Amino acid sequence: MLNLESTLKVVDDLHRRSIQRINLISRIKQLEEFEVNLATENDELEENPYQGCKLIIEDDKQRRFITTTPGLIRLVAQFIFDACREKLADIEAHIALPNA
Repeated sequence: MLNLESTLKVVDDLHRRSIQRINLISRIKQLEEFEVNLATENDELEENPYQGCKLIIEDDKQRRFITTTPGLIRLVAQFIFDACREKLADIEAHIALPNA
């Protein structure tokens, strides 16, 4: 039987996982909508909807890496999407109430 402190710890952990889940779902939807919009507006002559996009990675000292290479941008976007889906599955697998 869980005591009050243990119960509160479980509730806090579930709350934290729930927030992580909501954030991941939001990121996944953003990436999906971004790609759908790109594909919708894409010039039919271009194979890669990321043509014309720019990827910027900036650190806390404002140093930047910038690329406009559509193939690289597509790979990065797909990697982020896949990583979010995997993390979402992991978090959802661990959202459960313990047996009381």
